Parts: sequence; structure tokens; C-alpha cells
Amino acid sequence: FYIDEQRWPQLPFWQARRQWPDIELAHAEADFSALSIKRAPVLDDGFVSEAEVVVTADQPLGVWHVHGIELAPLIRRLRSEPVKQVMAGLTVEQGRMIKGWLLAQGFKP
Repeated sequence: FYIDEQRWPQLPFWQARRQWPDIELAHAEADFSALSIKRAPVLDDGFVSEAEVVVTADQPLGVWHVHGIELAPLIRRLRSEPVKQVMAGLTVEQGRMIKGWLLAQGFKP
């Protein structure tokens, strides 16, 4: 929105800000196939440990779990098993939270 300034475009404050990458998307488009799994440090009950995390375009450091459910094993299973089978062991609340996260990552059930 800085590039839209019309009153004082010649002033240094606005000249500098008009060069900002406003036309670039703030968030990358979700692409489930682009998710990757890596090992990374996580905070586990007050201690730093290592765990598998799911790396997304918006979360390059990785996401360990959602609603207490570790994501890496689920993502790995979703690549080879039906979604109903993968979600079968979750409570209704956990399933809703995980499905919401998956859909936000571009998952197509």
C-alpha cells in the first residue's frame, strides 16, 4: 500500500517505502505436495529435543504438532494411505483441527 501514496511521493520517507516489495505475496500459495519432513529442535515439556517437523512455505522452521498430534507421521501416512484410515485414531476434536490444518496446506481429500 505504500506504493499508492500520491500526496508526497517525492519525500525521502515515501521514496524509500515505495521500493518495498508490496507486489509480492505475503504468503506463498499452499501446496500439499511441497510439504517436507525434517528433523529439527522442538520445545518438549520445557526441554529442547529433536523431532520430525513438517516444513511448509509459511513455516520454514517446521511444525511439530497440531492439537497434540504430531504431524510428520500423519503426512507420511497420507502420502500412501486413505485419509479415513489415517484419521481413524483421532478424536472428533483432533480430527477437526488436523483437517483444518491440512486444508490450509492445500490438501485435497
